[in-house]
Amino acid sequence: MTLRRIARNTVWLTLAEVSIKLIALGFNFILVRLIPVTGYGDYNLVNAFVAIFSFLPDLGVNLIAVRDLAARPRSDYPRLIGQVTIVNALFSVVSFVAILFLFPVYSGNQHLWSLVVIAGLTLVVTSLRTLAKLGFDARETMRFSAAFTLINALCSTAGSLAGFLMIHNLTGLFIGNLLGTVLSLILEWGIALKFFGRPRLVFEFSGLLSLIRQGLPLSLAAATAILSSRLDTLLLGRLLTSLEVGWYATAQVLIFSAIQLINVPLMAAAFPALGKTKISPDQFRSLTLKLLLLILLWTGSFVVFTEVLARPLILITFGRPYLPAVSSLRLLALLVPFAALSALLYKILIIFNKNQLYLWISSAGVGINLIANLWFIPRLGLTGAAISAVITHLSLFLIYGYKVKNLIKKL
Repeated sequence: MTLRRIARNTVWLTLAEVSIKLIALGFNFILVRLIPVTGYGDYNLVNAFVAIFSFLPDLGVNLIAVRDLAARPRSDYPRLIGQVTIVNALFSVVSFVAILFLFPVYSGNQHLWSLVVIAGLTLVVTSLRTLAKLGFDARETMRFSAAFTLINALCSTAGSLAGFLMIHNLTGLFIGNLLGTVLSLILEWGIALKFFGRPRLVFEFSGLLSLIRQGLPLSLAAATAILSSRLDTLLLGRLLTSLEVGWYATAQVLIFSAIQLINVPLMAAAFPALGKTKISPDQFRSLTLKLLLLILLWTGSFVVFTEVLARPLILITFGRPYLPAVSSLRLLALLVPFAALSALLYKILIIFNKNQLYLWISSAGVGINLIANLWFIPRLGLTGAAISAVITHLSLFLIYGYKVKNLIKKL
């Protein structure tokens, strides 16, 4: 029954991910034909910089809230969601201020400043938007979470294209994305309020402190994971040019679209179920093994597919100017099995309250990634960045696997 529920929720989330990835690929297909490769590089560079602050608004409390809400009656939802909303609102402001102050330290490109400001505001709105699905995630009614994901994709993509067509530059694109995200926030919260009522925005210091204390290790771990995934792009932008960033981003889009398309829905559906079965060691081991085999099946197929069809994939989706990304795409495909398996393994650490361990492993991943990128990028350029990414994800998988294996043995 548990596996069936996971399968049903995975189907809903996968359908949403398929839809938004098709929308995203269609958007990229249009965008790369409207702007030069350097413009596409600037677009991805700004997004990469802002993304490293995306851990800060929720400070890890969203995942803790889903875990706690799943074990509580619906009458408790307004209070807990209200506390999470206060945390997100406060730290969204902190993240925006940090973005404004730190971007000039990273880059002296003044023409990107306005884009960073708009992208930072979009991050704030996105943080508040995602709170609307907490109750649905906790109740394992993933069809609503899937619908919210699709609503946001449609609103932000339509807004981005409309803004670009009106102003004819990247500023218009980022403004349109911001307005589309605001519209998505309004629509999603309108639905959530009908099911769970208005959040109780009462400042309860002890409750907020407890949430933050539990969520902080997850937040810091998420920060290290995000930094690891964006570090190669940021260092390419710093050490090379926007042209190389544009090529590398092409390969990244295809690789991480596959992970988000299949593995992210699977993990979102599996997380509550794993949490419920941990009280039964045999059920937990059985479910974990089935999930591991499922991940190996899809990731192995994906690697073979990408290695064979990398060149036509780039030609069809991005066009001939992006062909230098073919070798990076083939290399980055090798990290997919390790990244997908690690996503399951660190979720298991969270379920068993090994948040500090998760943080230390993620931090080690940042160190490995930084050293590898600083060594390989100056010598091998795009190829060096891709090799560094594979080394990082392989190292993380080995460490996570060792720790989780010992943890499960003790059940």
